Amino acid sequence: MGNTVRMEARRIFSLPPLRILVPLAVLAGTVAALFVIATESSGDLETGAATAALTGAGSASLLPFVGLPVMLIGVVSVLEETRYHLATVLLLVEPRRGRLALARLVVLAALSTAVGLTQTALAFGAALALGRPVPVGLIPSVLTHHLLALILLCWAGAALGWLTSTAAIPAGLLLLDSLLVEPLFALAAATYSPGAESLSGFLLFSAARDATSGDPGGLVVATAYTLALLTAAAARIGTRDY
Repeated sequence: MGNTVRMEARRIFSLPPLRILVPLAVLAGTVAALFVIATESSGDLETGAATAALTGAGSASLLPFVGLPVMLIGVVSVLEETRYHLATVLLLVEPRRGRLALARLVVLAALSTAVGLTQTALAFGAALALGRPVPVGLIPSVLTHHLLALILLCWAGAALGWLTSTAAIPAGLLLLDSLLVEPLFALAAATYSPGAESLSGFLLFSAARDATSGDPGGLVVATAYTLALLTAAAARIGTRDY
């Protein structure tokens, strides 16, 4: 298993799109965090604002600034092998498809963790530099929830990649959902039907945002989405024709 993980790590880390998506995830999250820091009232940041400042997500952030590029990393990690016809070579080295998929998920979890740690460290430094300190005792809990949400989103992206044959389909769906459907739903619920606002928690990125804020319900919904996609992908992997 160790050799398979190392092989997948070398392959994924060498993918050209990741040279854009990884810095984009870190930069987008940091910029979102700076926006929260700059717009909150002066003084120490309260819990909700501090969470958003550290993660670029949470209840005070509407768009999934970090989660979207991280999910696209999962999509690309799967579909680039189809684009460059690498799947046959990989299966010659490791013919057990389930083992290969598991190794990929391990590497993606490590990469998502690195992205989350880097972005949170930059956001924490920016908060200190701007005189808006974040309570240190809040960091372990926020970081744990943030990293878990990113890992789930990245795995969900990989599952979407296994379920499709081209990056255009999952990328289009993710962009449509995250940048149009969910923000419009949240805006409509808050403006016209406040009672429907709770329903937004059952949408993927909204659930991940709530999970980042430490909401157990959001974590359950995000986990359910990811497990459902991975279960469907597992059935597809065994019969997928490369």
